[in-house]
Amino acid sequence: MHQRYRLLVLCLFGLGLVFSGTMVQGFPNLPYVSLPPIDTPNIWREIGECHGQLWVRYGEVLAYIEYGTVTEDDYQTIARDLLRGGWRNVREEFGFDHYWLWADLRTMEQMPKEVQVLLSALSSEELKVFVAHRGHWQAAIYIDETQSDPLYPGLAYLAICTPASGRKTPDWNLLPPRQFVVPGSQLIGLAVGQFDDSPVEMYSFQTTSPVDAVVAHFRGLSPDWIIYSAGIHGAFGFNVPDAMNLVVYPGEDEEQVHYILTHLHIEDEEL
Repeated sequence: MHQRYRLLVLCLFGLGLVFSGTMVQGFPNLPYVSLPPIDTPNIWREIGECHGQLWVRYGEVLAYIEYGTVTEDDYQTIARDLLRGGWRNVREEFGFDHYWLWADLRTMEQMPKEVQVLLSALSSEELKVFVAHRGHWQAAIYIDETQSDPLYPGLAYLAICTPASGRKTPDWNLLPPRQFVVPGSQLIGLAVGQFDDSPVEMYSFQTTSPVDAVVAHFRGLSPDWIIYSAGIHGAFGFNVPDAMNLVVYPGEDEEQVHYILTHLHIEDEEL
């Protein structure tokens, strides 16, 4: 289940969503990152355990996403735990249409079919959805009653927090390392977060350079880059020593190419 949520988060990033930084206490392993002046919204007090945290930004939209496990999924237990954590107006959605819960991220018409399938899977009869508000934040919390991960006992959840109506999105200016930028590229997304205590950063670009030029740029940075052609679909590759991977694909505009770089910060002994 956690793999599906991870895939969903990565798909959202691939659409151009931007994962922004959080407070230093949120990601202590990334002290060098310039972070926006906003606190991480804590979802649970006792019944939940977080396994991954991500900040999302696209244009003026800012969102916080986390996934993990909860021990209970009945309304009384969920509401009591959320209320103790400062959340208000807690309610469970019945017969919900999941599309509106994602409206603050991207409209469904803009999403590729693969992501629409993932979102449809999240609207199964076995999925419970709770909404709540706290300070700057409004939250939509998805809890899957059927699938579990043997590594993490409990029920999997995915929480998406967006600024409450009328709240101003904090300014945040973070530039990617210069070597990751193919000349002539424009940054359209970036990410700071963590998966299972491993900090991760992601950058999404668009460029008028062809796929081959993007591939040549990264191969020129290090002989450790192994990149494969995917034909008309672009290219993909990885750099094992630096724990990085690259995806290059053509945009809807024939003159544009998109590429996404992911960098996972792990200890040497984990390689």
